[in-house]
Amino acid sequence: MKIFDLDSPFSQFMTLLYELILLNIYFLATTFFTLGLGTGAAITAMIYAIYHGLRREEGSLRQLYFKSLKMNFKQVTFYWGGVLIIAAISYFNLLNMEVLKQLSFVFVVFQYIVLYELIVISLYYFGIQSKLTMSNKDAVKSAFIMSHKHVMTSITMILTLLLLYILGHYISSFFILIMFSAWAYILERVILEHVIIEKYVSDEVRTELSIKK
Repeated sequence: MKIFDLDSPFSQFMTLLYELILLNIYFLATTFFTLGLGTGAAITAMIYAIYHGLRREEGSLRQLYFKSLKMNFKQVTFYWGGVLIIAAISYFNLLNMEVLKQLSFVFVVFQYIVLYELIVISLYYFGIQSKLTMSNKDAVKSAFIMSHKHVMTSITMILTLLLLYILGHYISSFFILIMFSAWAYILERVILEHVIIEKYVSDEVRTELSIKK
């Protein structure tokens, strides 16, 4: 097998790398032009495009990305706005611990718990909204259950994003070109096994995706 054959592992890897870089650019552009408010919808769109474009080859990544962005923008952005508000309040409280000395240790720990919950619930929320049609209430409820049912998976995904950030910030700026889409790629691979399972998905969908109970 020649290294540059289209079916060779090298060619497949380079194709994947190219497509992930494109997705990362779409994500950064969406985040920039929406002043950060579209970040949640952009993450959801990346997962959707990776699943339908890379795994099932149902169309171009660009078309699939913007299709999902259009479908989910309003609902996911509403959720993302709530996340930003709660995160900002918790961050403000932690930032002013020295000023607000009356804050108890329990309250400080509570702020960290809130931030952790926002992160892990969002991981599964974006995965759910990229594949299923759910209200925000049902999606958050399902995401909460799954994030605590699969604690190690949730922590691993957080550490993976942190690792990619370290690689981009301290090792090579190249990783910035792929950081978010690479994380979404890993997230999609992991979340697929935990989102589309058991009572969260109908038997018809599970059969279509060849996923066993």
